[in-house]
Amino acid sequence: MNKEVKAGKTIEVIGIEKSFKSRDGILKVLDGITFKVDAASLVCILGPSGSGKSVTLHIISGLLQKDKGKIMIGNEEVRKVKPGLFSFVFQNPRLLPWLTVEGNIKYILRYTGKTNKEMNEIIDKVLDTMHLLPFKKYYPHQLSGGMQQRVALARAWAFNSDIILMDEPFSSLDEITAIALREELLRIWERKRKTIIFVTHNIAEACYLADKIVLLTPKPTKVFKEVLVPLERPRVFGEDRSYEVVKKVFKLFEECLSSYKVTREDLMQEEEIR
Repeated sequence: MNKEVKAGKTIEVIGIEKSFKSRDGILKVLDGITFKVDAASLVCILGPSGSGKSVTLHIISGLLQKDKGKIMIGNEEVRKVKPGLFSFVFQNPRLLPWLTVEGNIKYILRYTGKTNKEMNEIIDKVLDTMHLLPFKKYYPHQLSGGMQQRVALARAWAFNSDIILMDEPFSSLDEITAIALREELLRIWERKRKTIIFVTHNIAEACYLADKIVLLTPKPTKVFKEVLVPLERPRVFGEDRSYEVVKKVFKLFEECLSSYKVTREDLMQEEEIR
């Protein structure tokens, strides 16, 4: 496996708690979330709707403040997130519509202190890697949804942070496009070896991507189980050898819901409310 750059950093999430005010009082979302992400690994956070997957990711990134607990990056507790430590890929591409593909990536690179020449070289390289170089002068509205999300991925790689946080980045795409982007993600990750935390509600996606799956309970959310994915790389999405892993994780997911007395109908109602 070719490692182009230094590997990402270890992340430890220790006893994270988070509550929000609601119409009915205080709603506790996270109740002592604890798990570890090894350096250069890809970990998926999997859980039912409303279980605080995105909240967990936002707390790790520093976009949301925790009530209790701590986040360790390497051997250092993170009290204030340092600029450049994380790249974040959201559910939607969040591209600036008045800037081209090239301009959207350059917009975030301007905070790195690089010269214009250096930024242009980085942009061309990452766009070429993502097969987007012919579209560098295009505006977001001229691109399909899948291509816009590829630009968002290119922007994250270009920023060259040690840790990439991904919040269901393929959930709004059709399955054919999502499969292609999962393959693209793994192809680049296997070269760059960044630390990635990937939030998903898709069991098959988690089993395909992850070294480890962190399965969350319904709220107030704890870690129900951590599952190591025993599949060698490279992987092929939907291959026969992944079937047993998917069945195992699905069974654990059902056990998790059963232990919390949550039905699938409950999850559907909560999704409709959201």
